[in-house]
Amino acid sequence: MTQRELDLLKQVITAAIAALILAIVVRSLLPGAQAGLPRPTSTSFPTREITANDLSLGEAWQRTIGPIYSGWTKGTTLSSHGILVLPVFGDGTQLIALDTLDGETLWTQKLVTPQYPDDPNRIDSLFVDDDKVYIAVPFVIKAFLLVDGQPLWTTRDLEPHTGYDIYPTVQEGILQVYSKKDKLLIYDVDVTSGAIQSISEYPREVFLKTSSAEYRDDMNHLVKASADTHEPIWQSPAKGSINGWPVLVDPDIMIVMTGNYLHKLIAIDVTTGQVVWQMPKEAIVSNFVIADDIIYSIEAHATLSARELSTGRIIGQIKFSGGDLDVNHGLAYTVIVDDAVLLIYLGDSQDLFAFNRNSLDSP
Repeated sequence: MTQRELDLLKQVITAAIAALILAIVVRSLLPGAQAGLPRPTSTSFPTREITANDLSLGEAWQRTIGPIYSGWTKGTTLSSHGILVLPVFGDGTQLIALDTLDGETLWTQKLVTPQYPDDPNRIDSLFVDDDKVYIAVPFVIKAFLLVDGQPLWTTRDLEPHTGYDIYPTVQEGILQVYSKKDKLLIYDVDVTSGAIQSISEYPREVFLKTSSAEYRDDMNHLVKASADTHEPIWQSPAKGSINGWPVLVDPDIMIVMTGNYLHKLIAIDVTTGQVVWQMPKEAIVSNFVIADDIIYSIEAHATLSARELSTGRIIGQIKFSGGDLDVNHGLAYTVIVDDAVLLIYLGDSQDLFAFNRNSLDSP
């Protein structure tokens, strides 16, 4: 091979490498390709079955749903009409609505970004009220009708931030969306039109704002401050990064979940900031829900634990076969509850288990 041919070959190889690098960079910038978001794989998932149940929860039905990733949503919510809406990744990203009575599909809605129709949408958070489904995807909030999944509105583009978390309550027709980067922005969104009514700015450390107080997480302590003066009211000895939304269970107690890959629950006296109780170590892989003074959560050793709200003591469990849960691949584990049913989604088996509350008999 002549020197000229060698030089030409080097140019071709260099151009090919440059094109490959450019393709990787461009792909990484597409919606849904943000860092840490899993892609579908051919990984075989374990089969999980219920092996023990000493709670007053009767097995109702079980259904394979498909993959849901923890990096794709921070909330799945059951409406008061017994409709469950889940963000499922498969052929793109879809919202799937299920009837909690029997697990049957009521409707599906595929989420598509017109500029990138073949790229899956990332869902930062999801919330369902009595008649609408709200989702936060990069730079916009969308609303759909709960009854059939038809689109209602989309907000204007939001300021680019690291995520958009919908606070799971509608107050006086307003939905609040929290977004953090170097500061916290709270968007007040009109639930009828999708219009952004106001944008409030707070220090990044604020994780919850109420009419009378703001709660901050400085990674070393939890701090309650006055909503008017922003001056600290107390500093709690509770430590750890807040994960998910805290729950005010009565005027005196707040339940928070801290940790990263594994979490633990801490009960804090809202008046004094003192720790009422806390789990001895981090073991939770899911969100937590509260019903009838019982806290439900999923733990890494494939167990749903029920804890007494006042003490944190475990009062019952549901155990699943298949060994410890896979916590290394961004899979979601979710527990959902309303007056009639409790549902458990296990991301590594892609199964949704439904239980009738306060009954040991199947329907």
